[in-house]
Amino acid sequence: MHEDSWEMTLLDRCHSPIASEVPLNEGEFPLVSFFAGEGDWTIYTTHRMVGEVSSNRTEIERSDFESTNFGNFKQDFDSPRVIKSTVQITIGSRPFLYESGYASMAPIHYFKFWRLKWPVWKETYRIQSEKAEQIGAG
Repeated sequence: MHEDSWEMTLLDRCHSPIASEVPLNEGEFPLVSFFAGEGDWTIYTTHRMVGEVSSNRTEIERSDFESTNFGNFKQDFDSPRVIKSTVQITIGSRPFLYESGYASMAPIHYFKFWRLKWPVWKETYRIQSEKAEQIGAG
């Protein structure tokens, strides 16, 4: 993932200016943090995505994520830049920002997890819980 070349993106921690803007709830943790400057940032947590684009704030719960449009995220590997994209939600779409180049893999995989893997994990957990209850009741 060439994390050493990321200029504006962090994994598993939050940029300090974002931390003062977005208090995390109990049991919520930062997964990806992107900071281009005041009013232009995004934090992706275990529960939601919160960000500002030109100082306009957006907050989306993970259960509302539908599809995302990342545009041309592969450009500028040697000189990453800020990319404005959109996430579709149940009531329209919202903008968010991320860093192009290698760092773009962090938000791409974040959304991929919630859209593809989380529903499968939840269903598997539900089935296994039902089986465990049946065994315990029998």
